[in-house]
Amino acid sequence: MKRTRFFAVLVAALGTAVLFAACYRDGSHRRAESERLYQAGFTLMMERRYETARDTFEKAVRADKTNAQAWYDLSFVLMSLGQYAKAARAAQNAAVWYEHAALHDDKIAFRNDALVQAGEAYLWGRKPKKAAAQFQAVFDLDPTDYDTLLNIVVTYIRCERAEEAVQFCEKNIASHTDPAALAPLYLLYAECRYALGDDEAALRALERAQESAAKAARADYAERIAALYAKITGESTDSADSADD
Repeated sequence: MKRTRFFAVLVAALGTAVLFAACYRDGSHRRAESERLYQAGFTLMMERRYETARDTFEKAVRADKTNAQAWYDLSFVLMSLGQYAKAARAAQNAAVWYEHAALHDDKIAFRNDALVQAGEAYLWGRKPKKAAAQFQAVFDLDPTDYDTLLNIVVTYIRCERAEEAVQFCEKNIASHTDPAALAPLYLLYAECRYALGDDEAALRALERAQESAAKAARADYAERIAALYAKITGESTDSADSADD
């Protein structure tokens, strides 16, 4: 009786192991197929064959829904085809799977970039309120991430909504006291004001950016501040400092 029970347990265990191995092989196959389709879709996208690229990327994410890059590029081609609602959903899926890609060195940066792309899709799709909410959510994830902030503001400007970029910066400047968050906000605010032709306001914002960067000990902003100052005034910050002395 005991021997019979032992063999029954052994057979069950072996069956489970075989099933697990089969599932693993199936999963590996699906991931490989998804990657093959992604590469084919990428080539089509670079050739601007967007409809065929869309169909190929869709097959890639059906084969493996965790293929974040396929979702991201699917979002891009959907925007190129004017399918903005679908593009926003695809970008949001990309963000989810980028964040789950534990082995990806820059997964947070890629996630944020995907979320910004979702906001861009909303803007092009004439849904500015949804875009603003999307951008605010990205900013709230990391208000000190200059590159993400820059992507947000550039997206507004590219969609010919520079005034909304200004409002985004002003809203967040008013609600933050942390110099580490204020430094990039003031710098981007200066970029926006300069883009709108208001050099005086841009220079005032640059002064605030410099003050906030100094308080936060963020020397990495010095070069960006100096570059924008030179663009506005035609002179370097060094020459301005020596003139003050």
